[in-house]
Amino acid sequence: MERLVLLVGLVHVLLVSTMEVNCANILFSGLFGEGSHFLSQVPIARSLAQKGHNITLFISEEFSHRAENPAYAGFHFETFSIPGHPGLIRRTTENTARVAFGKTTSVIQNLELLPDNLFMTKEACRAVLSDTSLMDRLKEIDMIVFDVTWPCGIYMKSYLLRHMNASSIRVAVTSPMSPLQYVHEIAGSPFNPSYQPTLAVGFSASMSFGQRLGNAINWALIHFLGKHYVFDCFSDFKEEFDLDSDLAMSSSFYYKYIDLYLMNIDFAVEFPFPLMPNIIAVGGLTSGPAKPLSEDLEKFMQSSGEDGVVLFSLGTSVSTFASTRSDLMEMFFDAFSRIPQKVIMQLKGPHDYKVPPNVKTLPWIPQNDLLGHSKTRVFMYQGGNNGFQEALYHGVPLVVIPFQSDQPDVAARVVSRGLGVKLNKKLLSADLIHQKLSEVIQNSSYSTTAKRLSAIFRDRPMRPADRAAFWIEHVLKHGGEYMQSPAHELSFIQYHLIDVVLFIIAIIVVIFYLLYRICKCCKSCCFNKSKVAKSKVH
Repeated sequence: MERLVLLVGLVHVLLVSTMEVNCANILFSGLFGEGSHFLSQVPIARSLAQKGHNITLFISEEFSHRAENPAYAGFHFETFSIPGHPGLIRRTTENTARVAFGKTTSVIQNLELLPDNLFMTKEACRAVLSDTSLMDRLKEIDMIVFDVTWPCGIYMKSYLLRHMNASSIRVAVTSPMSPLQYVHEIAGSPFNPSYQPTLAVGFSASMSFGQRLGNAINWALIHFLGKHYVFDCFSDFKEEFDLDSDLAMSSSFYYKYIDLYLMNIDFAVEFPFPLMPNIIAVGGLTSGPAKPLSEDLEKFMQSSGEDGVVLFSLGTSVSTFASTRSDLMEMFFDAFSRIPQKVIMQLKGPHDYKVPPNVKTLPWIPQNDLLGHSKTRVFMYQGGNNGFQEALYHGVPLVVIPFQSDQPDVAARVVSRGLGVKLNKKLLSADLIHQKLSEVIQNSSYSTTAKRLSAIFRDRPMRPADRAAFWIEHVLKHGGEYMQSPAHELSFIQYHLIDVVLFIIAIIVVIFYLLYRICKCCKSCCFNKSKVAKSKVH
């Protein structure tokens, strides 16, 4: 009888704990709802939904078409708008893409974009916090998963806890790109610029002296200027919305609000570096087995014969590229017309380009499914992290044309690992495009390396999305405080052992000083004795 009671009690505890996890309300904020930042969060949300969680995707009304897409039918959507600034997000992102695709993009031009981007992200967050009806609907949220480039989720948590009587809210951050220095710093994880490339430098882990110098300067700029300028601009929300006092100081206190960091990287191709336990590598979120193609696409693929197909995409900004760089579009079409392979390329909207007969243009392409097709020979694209990992999953070599953000960093990994080649956007020509495509297609070493690294990449106990979902559930059950780095409790002097080094130097100085005094004293004694002995002789 006692065993039966014990068994019933154990089953009850297990059921209660399971229900506690399976009924969580989780909010996903994937940078307004557009682009790779949103798309990399969806697989995690889908995995959690399959486990019984209630998932809400939080997006701007500018991308409200997402809610009508059958692919997201299992999710609930919440939208926000920015009063007085209709279309602000689209205009800002299109302007950023326009500069990136420009003929003479410079550091100055990118810095000039910063105020507009900061205005957009800050006004978007202000609009969210000002919408009391929206915040009231979100007060039952158990966890917020937000994209690293828009930290509004931290301020939402503070607002909900202080003003909406919300219960404990857990927070996770997703980083869809190459390792970001400030993510490491906020998480309390070490970042060493002597072998860890910083954002957008395009270096490998093996840097020359000049590269290490440039990397160190970029690290300092991001650490002392970038983080303060980009994140601390939200600090006045503390007074405006009566938030926690820590949020009025600096982003250095973000760690108090974040339980988990999910980084879309995999060490099959990533340059090795140490991680704290609260940073989880979940690279390959959008990659997976290929689904069957439509009848039309399958027919086109098969018609390529033994030569196969080249897949060409410039990501979500392709329409901006096509409308602003007609000269480059003509170069690509010229190069494609010279190769025996057929080409599938993404090209949105009406255009006047003369498309070669071996090229098929589509407004949208099922990228992962095409990469997984046996006829695909090479993937030419702009260097996005999702596309990199999808190509890696399917063992397809790459030709990368980096334009902005972390794309030079992805290109560095592609070249360093022998997965393909890089094209400089400032030196593009039809001849060079044709040459590099032919090189990757004809040199079997790229395909061999891609397949070898693909085998490493795919040899894992669970899918990346399921791994991310596991850790989110873990944090929901147990919290993330126990994984936080003790580095947060140390001052700059303590963290870098400056006080210890100074103490050791002081001890050494004292020891040498004492030795000096002893030697001097001994010398003096010996000299006096010698003097006395001489006087006696005389």
